[in-house]
Amino acid sequence: SGAEPGACMEYKPWDCFCRILIRKNLQAAALGELLREVPRLQEQARQLEATSEDLRRALAAEQQEKQVLEAKVQGMQGEMENLARNVRENAARAQQLEASSSELRQALATEQQEKQALQMQMADMAHNA
Repeated sequence: SGAEPGACMEYKPWDCFCRILIRKNLQAAALGELLREVPRLQEQARQLEATSEDLRRALAAEQQEKQVLEAKVQGMQGEMENLARNVRENAARAQQLEASSSELRQALATEQQEKQALQMQMADMAHNA
């Protein structure tokens, strides 16, 4: 019926009362449904909070493990730098030793030549004497 809301009472008060009653019953039923959902939603919220707390703890553990690994990586980088420096120092020492060895070989050869010359001179002197 297209009557005004106030006109409802004038023409069909019982019909109007029933509509109001039905509307209120539907609202009460909807409210009851919502109220029945509250415990389930509270439990779901509790579970989500627990899950969130578990995830926070897991994240903190992962971050701590990451920091430990980063510290290990930094330590390994330091060790690698030390090894590289040692390799460079050893290579420089090896070059110095090689140069020193070459000089000593030349000096030894010179000494041997001089010794042979002296031996020949002594042999000549012994022969001439």
